[in-house]
Parts: sequence; structure tokens; C-alpha cells
Amino acid sequence: HHAFYINPHDGRFIVDGNDGGIYISRDRGETWQFVENLPLAQFYHINVDMETPFNIYGGLQDNGSWEGPSSVWENGGIRYYHWKEVAFGDGFATIIDPRNNRYGYAMSQGGNIVRFDRETGERKSIRPVHPDGVELRFNWNAGIATDPHDGSIYYGSQFLHKTSDMGHSWQIISPDLTTNDPEKQNYHNSGGLTFDASTAENHTTILTVAPSPVEPGVIWVGTDDGNVQITRDGGATWENVVGRMRNVPPGAWVPHIEASKFDAATAFVVFDDHRRSNRTPYLFKTTDFGRSWESLVTEELDSFLHVIEQDPVDPDLLYLGSEFGMYLSLNGGETWSLWTHGVPRAPVRALVVHPRDHDLVIGTHGRAAYVLDDVRPLRAVAEDPTIADAPVHLTPIPPTIQYQVAQVGGMRFLADAKFVGPNRPYGALLSYFVNTDEDSVEVTIKVADGERDTVRTFTRWAKPGLNRESWNLREDGIRRPGAEEGEGGGPFGGPSGPLVMAGTYTVTVKAGDAESSQPVDVQFDPRFNIPMADRRAKRSAQDRAAQRRAVASEAMDRLRKTKTAVDEVLERLDDGDSTHKPLKASGDSLKQKIDELLEEFSGPQDIQGFVRRPNAVMTMVGGAAGSLNSSWDRPTEAQMLALAQAEARLSGALDEVNQILEGDFPAFRSEALALNLELAKGQEGLTIDWRP
Repeated sequence: HHAFYINPHDGRFIVDGNDGGIYISRDRGETWQFVENLPLAQFYHINVDMETPFNIYGGLQDNGSWEGPSSVWENGGIRYYHWKEVAFGDGFATIIDPRNNRYGYAMSQGGNIVRFDRETGERKSIRPVHPDGVELRFNWNAGIATDPHDGSIYYGSQFLHKTSDMGHSWQIISPDLTTNDPEKQNYHNSGGLTFDASTAENHTTILTVAPSPVEPGVIWVGTDDGNVQITRDGGATWENVVGRMRNVPPGAWVPHIEASKFDAATAFVVFDDHRRSNRTPYLFKTTDFGRSWESLVTEELDSFLHVIEQDPVDPDLLYLGSEFGMYLSLNGGETWSLWTHGVPRAPVRALVVHPRDHDLVIGTHGRAAYVLDDVRPLRAVAEDPTIADAPVHLTPIPPTIQYQVAQVGGMRFLADAKFVGPNRPYGALLSYFVNTDEDSVEVTIKVADGERDTVRTFTRWAKPGLNRESWNLREDGIRRPGAEEGEGGGPFGGPSGPLVMAGTYTVTVKAGDAESSQPVDVQFDPRFNIPMADRRAKRSAQDRAAQRRAVASEAMDRLRKTKTAVDEVLERLDDGDSTHKPLKASGDSLKQKIDELLEEFSGPQDIQGFVRRPNAVMTMVGGAAGSLNSSWDRPTEAQMLALAQAEARLSGALDEVNQILEGDFPAFRSEALALNLELAKGQEGLTIDWRP
């Protein structure tokens, strides 16, 4: 429990803040309500798997170990019930077995560890025991890691333990790697007014384990009493290299070591001495297996540190977690910048960049977890800082899966009672820099297919610096009747058409006379196995229905323009002139005919309430198109029959449209010209195969 409040004017109202969040009582504690719309969670570690979308794993202080999705292929966002508890206790590191993601490992206090089964829910205890009965000292938050070469698990007490058979057996591959100082091992007698030995008091223990991703057998270990140990032969020999780092207080905790993803000799070490009221940041780097070290602390870092993550693609792109937020370096640690977009200045205890999707997952101790989608723009700037000075620069676009969006489970309408995590935007994520002196500038985004034909165009207002949009993987659609160019399409300006086929497309962002392009790979939903012939048959039917909608919309537009032309003449007539009366009667009759025909297309206009006109042209054509767009497989017989019936209805209506455009209106125009009233020639007729 961290905070407690009693309303001084109403003692029934109590608020309790604890490791799990906030609880409210309105009856002096007889009953409690958990506040579900605040994302408050105390992560110690974060890990990810290789599923699509990938899952996030992490342990929470006093609230177990959890698994949850980085994004969901459902509408309604990421809900609380998408997350599953895989183990209980004080949750710390939670990792998935790289050889079989059905299984994972979750720690709790005192060295307890289980292997969990994601299918059955089994939680098998696999805590090591020393073969000679030596008491094992495990930290409250013990060090654990997966070997990146063979999938073995390393686990730290005062010794380093290794299992290659998922915890069935353990091997000790080190001597005591701590100081083994007996003065720091009186944890069995901990307490003051009350006896308290929960294993949070365990000392002289291993805090972090870091096997090299580059060279098998190279393993780094950090302890809570200040040791930094390295082995280069899989544990046969060890060397303590902490004495080669300058100005580190003896006995400072080593909460994290980052073995370089590029060079076996390179590693980063974080020290934390705040438990002795020393809030100084300590961060070191070695490039020679610990023989020499340089400090990466600069004046930008204003508090003690927890974790560092090296980008898996750019070795000079570093992410740093501190007690007060996350820092970023684009130059290998020469300078640091506080990350202020979307991440609070809370303790950042865990960082991991997904090796396939290149999203940065951030675990905070108090404000839950965050996903920074796609760090490629940061890599682009780290590689070439001048791109931010270009008028416009589009960074590499992640491969994009065109997935089917499911209806979210549970309640559809949550109101504000429960927290909903924002989902990753659907479609291709576009990140681009704009350099302008204006507060904002309009950019045009075009998508072209492999034939260099433009399939989608939309505009955005971009601000100076980095901007991010998403293309929803749809082509340009058909304007609704009467809409101006660019209207009627929601967030993309113009109307959306069908989803594109899988393939490589080119996205171009243009600002003024400058433009920048990148390819994007669009992939089909991997859960579907639809033959290409069926997909092409569906697309052909969709295109046919879309073209029919375009004809119907154009017919309505031409009818409305014709009616406007008639009105312009009628407004010029003199009611007192008897020679104008026949023309007025003809005009009124023509307008009524147009209105009746417009109702044949879209139903009654300008009335209140719901009106059902199942036989209206737009209803039939739109219904056929909507049914075809509901799936990706071959059209059904019913869908093709509905389309044929809509086409027949459209064809008959077009005959009436053409009668007005090519017969009635020219006759009206002749009457007007006879009275010396100029009038445009009018609109041409339409066939059902007309195309914009």
C-alpha cells in the first residue's frame, strides 16, 4: 500500500492506492471498488514473442506475471481481458521459450520460478536446488535470461544456474559471483518493530544475466553488491571487471547489463546506488570484454538509471530507462535526449525492441507499458541527421498485413468505466519529416501499384518535424452523388474503395515541389488460404459493382445539374408576361420529373425519419457492393444474382435519365431559346458501362 485517503467531510469515503492500482470504498471499507479505467501497473521487466501480432510478457509488483497482445486484429482497442495472468506472486521477468512458444518461464520472489503452459494453464515449479544442500540466495528480483544460441535458460542466485531441458534439471556453471559478504546476509533476522523476512531483504545475489547474442559462451553477470563478472568460455572461468570502472561506489547495484547485438567484446553496464541516497546516474561501455571502460553519462541525465537497450539494427541508437522517464541517443551515447512524446516521466524499468516488427516496448514501474510503433524513423535520423532538414523525407515503411478485423469480445460499448489501450493504426504506417517555417503545411500522399498507376491519393496537414499517418490499404473509391472532389471519405479525404491486392506499392509524400518515396510490402492475412483465382474473381465483381455505383452517382449529378439549369431559366421569367407561362409550365413539369427520378435512385429526399426503399437504384447497387466487400473469397451465387438485379434496375433507370437529358431538356431548351433566353446545351446521356 502506497497511499491512503479518508474524506475529512465524509468518513465513509476512502481511497487506497496500492501495487495493483486504486480502490475506492464508500462504506468505511466494508466493500471496495477497483478503478478499472486507469492503466496503473508496476512492471519490472518486459519480453516479447514472435507471434503475429507479437505478445508482450512482464511481471508486476505483487500482481503476478502477465501476457498480452501488442495490438489486436479486432475493433474496440486492447481491452483488459486480452491480458492473461500466467503466474502469480510478485511478478518479475517473464520470458517465452524460443524453441516452443507454448511454454514460458515466470519468476516470483525468493527465486521461485515456474514453467507455464499457455495451452493448459499448468504452472510447474522448477526452482533449482543445490546438489550439496547449500542455501541458494535469490534476489527479490533475480536475474534470468535466455541463451540466444541454443534456447537454454540462465538463472541467478549467488551462482549462475543453467537448464537445457526446460527446468527438468539444472547445472551450476559458476562459483559464487557475489562478494559473499556475511555482513550483508543477515536477512533471516530482518525487521525492527516487527519481524519481516519476505526475501526482499536477500543480498549478495545476482541481479542480471546477459549472454552475448554474437558469440556463444560469452556471458555477463551483475550483482546487487557491485560485481560485474564475465565468462568467455560458457562458465568455466570468470573475471570480475568492476574495478576497472572509475568513480563507481563500492557495492552499488548492477540492475542491467546489455550485451551488444553486434560485437561480442562490447557491453553496457548500469549501476544504481539510490538505496544509499545516491541518485547519481552511472552508465559504462566496454569494447574489449571489460578490460577498459568509458562513461556514457552526460549532463542531460539527471537521475539514477535502470536499463539500457541497444537497437538491433543501428548500434549507435540507444534507449535508456531512468527513474524519471526514457532517454534516447542517436550517436552511441555521446548525447542524450529525453523522450517526451506519450511516455510519462515515470520509472522506466524495461526496454525491448522487437527484432522482427521493430516496435519499442517500454515497461514503467507505475504507469504500465507502452508500445512505440516502428522505430525506423529514429534509425534513419541516427544514420543521417540531415534528413530532418530536407523539405520532405519519407522513412522506410514497415511491411503491412491486410488483416480481417473481428468484432471485439464482451461489451461493444464500454463508456468510460474501463481502460482501453489504443490499437496500432490499421494499414501501412507512414512516417515522414517535413521542414517548413510554417506552423503546418499541406502534403499530398499518393500510392502507386507495380505498374506505377496511382491507386490512392489523399492530403494531410503536416507539422514541422516528424509526422505519422497510415494508409488504410484501400484504393480510391466512388464519390457519393453531389459530393465535391475529396469529400465523403472520412479521414482519407476522398471515398475509400476496395482493399488492394497483396504486392509491393510505392508511397510518395509531396510537399510543395519536393517529394519523397518509399516502397511498402502489403501481405494477405496469413490466417486465410484463398486461391488467387478466387481473389481475382472477387475483385472483378467488386470493380464491376463500384463502376455501377459510379454510373448511378454520375446520373444523379447530371440530373441535379439539369434541374439547376432549369431553375436558372425559371428565375429569369416574368410572371406577368403571358408568353412566359408555357415555358414556366414546361420547366415545372421537368423539375417534377427530375425529382421523381432522383427518388427512384435514392429514395425520398429532405424528409425526417428512417425511410426504407429497398428497390431504389443506389440501395440495390450499394447493397450488392457491400455484400461483395464483406469477404475476400469467390463471390457467392446470391451476391452475383443481387448484382445482376441491381444492374437491371440501374439500366432501366438510365433509360429514364437519358430521356430527360436527351429529350425533355433539349425540348425545354428550344422553348427557352425561342424566347431569347440563353441556356447551356445540357448533359449527355449515359450508358451502364460509363466510366469516370
